[in-house]
Amino acid sequence: MNGKFKNINRLLPLLIIFILSGDGCRKSSVYQERISEPGNEYVEPVDPARDDNEQLFTEYDQFPNVVKQKIEQVLPGGKVDNIVHWGPFRYVVYKSYPDGHGSKIYIYLTGIIYQVAFINGNLMERPGMFFERGSEREIALQSVPRKIMINAGKQSGSDNFLRAWIAVSEQDTTFIVELTGFQENDTTAFAYRSDGILKMLSSAARMREGLERLWTPAQIEELLGPYRMKYNIDTVINRIKSKPYDPQKGCRFVVLGDSRRNLPVWETMCRSISNKKPDFVVDTGDLVNESEPEQYDRYLFGVLDKYEKFNFIPVAGNHDIGLDGQATSYLTSFGPNSLNYFFDYGNARFIILDNCSRVTDFTKQLEITDRWLSQTPEGYYKFVFAHYPPGNVEKWFYHAMDYELSEKFTALMTKHHVDHVFVGHIHAYSTAHFQGVDYSVTGGGGAELHKQYGPRGSIFHYLIVDVTKEGIKQQLVQLYKNDRVE
Repeated sequence: MNGKFKNINRLLPLLIIFILSGDGCRKSSVYQERISEPGNEYVEPVDPARDDNEQLFTEYDQFPNVVKQKIEQVLPGGKVDNIVHWGPFRYVVYKSYPDGHGSKIYIYLTGIIYQVAFINGNLMERPGMFFERGSEREIALQSVPRKIMINAGKQSGSDNFLRAWIAVSEQDTTFIVELTGFQENDTTAFAYRSDGILKMLSSAARMREGLERLWTPAQIEELLGPYRMKYNIDTVINRIKSKPYDPQKGCRFVVLGDSRRNLPVWETMCRSISNKKPDFVVDTGDLVNESEPEQYDRYLFGVLDKYEKFNFIPVAGNHDIGLDGQATSYLTSFGPNSLNYFFDYGNARFIILDNCSRVTDFTKQLEITDRWLSQTPEGYYKFVFAHYPPGNVEKWFYHAMDYELSEKFTALMTKHHVDHVFVGHIHAYSTAHFQGVDYSVTGGGGAELHKQYGPRGSIFHYLIVDVTKEGIKQQLVQLYKNDRVE
C-alpha cells in the first residue's frame, strides 16, 4: 500500500498540470522559449526540396521516359511551359493549349501522377477545392457523355469504370468519372468539362473531398462577417492609436509569419506573445492553409479569440487569397482596406503591402507606396511588411516574388532608407542587409520548416521589436521542443 501511494505522489504533480492546462496547453507545453540576439545570414547552398541522393532535372526532355509517357497519355499535345522541383523525386509540369487553357501536373519520377489542376485565365481549379456547395450528385455511368467516357478510357488506359458524378464548378458543369486500373492500388477520379477536355485528376477520395468546398460570398459573409467587428483593420488601427504613446517606453511590436497548419505551435505563439505585451502583432501572411472560411473560423480566429491579448495586423499570403486570388475570406474577415494600408504610431510609420493577390496591381501599389514613404513625418522610422521576399536577394530567389518586381521593390526601399523590411513565405528565419536596407524573413510560425538555414534559422520563432527614442532593438524568440513535459 505504501509503495502504491509513493508512486501516486510522484505522478500527482504531472496529473495536476495535465488537468489544469487543458488539451491546448498540454500540447503547447512541449515547446520551450529561447530568446537571443537577432540575425541569421547563414544558408546552405541546397534546394530545400531535394533529397541528398536525387538528381535534379531542369528540362522536360531530361525526364525519365516513364514520366513523359504518362504525361502524354493523360494530357496529349500542348506545350510544356515550365517544370518546377516540387519535393523529393517530385515535379510540377505546366502545359498550355491553343484554346488558352493550361494544366498543372504534379508527378513523381516513378510516373505516378498525384494530381492534375486546370488553369483558365485567372482561375485555377484543382482537386479538393472547386465545387459549389450542394451542387454535386451521383449519376449513372450511362448518363456521362460518350465523348467523355471515350477520353477517360484513353487517358486512363482502363475500362474499369466504377461510378460517376456531376457537379457545378465556378466555370461550368463538371463530369467526374471514378475508375480503377490507372495507378496501382488506387481508385482514380478524372474530371472533365462538358466538351470532353480533362480538367482535373486525383485519387477519388481527394476528388470527393472537393464536393461542397467552394463557398458562395453570402456563405462566407455569414460565417466570417461577425469577426469583422473585432478584426477589421480600421478598427484595430484605431484601437492601437487610442492607447496613449509614452515616448519614454516607446512602441513594442511582434512579427511572425506562416502560422498556418500547426495548432500546437500557433497556440504556443499566441500565449507566449500575449505575455510579452506588445502594442500589436504583424503576421506576414499565410494565416491559414487553404483560405477556406472554416480555417479562418476554427484555426485562425478560434486560437486568436482564445489566447490573444494583442492587436492583430494581417498581411495577405498566397495561402490566404483563394484559388481565384480574390482574397474573399481574407477581406470578409479584415475589411476592404486590409490588403494595402499604413498607419503611424509613436515615432514610426508601418506599411503593409499585398504582393500575392490578384486584387492588387503590385506595380501600381509601389507607386502609391512611394508616396506613403515620401510623406512619412521627418524623424520617423519606416517599417514595411509583405509576404513574398524579394527574389533579387540570391538566397531567397527559389521561393520569392517575381525578379523584376523584386528589383522595383528593393529599389524603392533603398530610395527611402526604410529601416527594416519584414517578409515571410520562406519557412525559416533569415536576414540580409541588401542595398543599404535590413531585411528579415520570419516564416517560422508553424508551417513545415525549410531546412537549409541552420539551427538559428530552421526553427519555429517570432521577433520582438522595440522602437524607442534610442533606436530599434530586436529579439529573436525561438521555440524548441522538449522530449517530455516537465
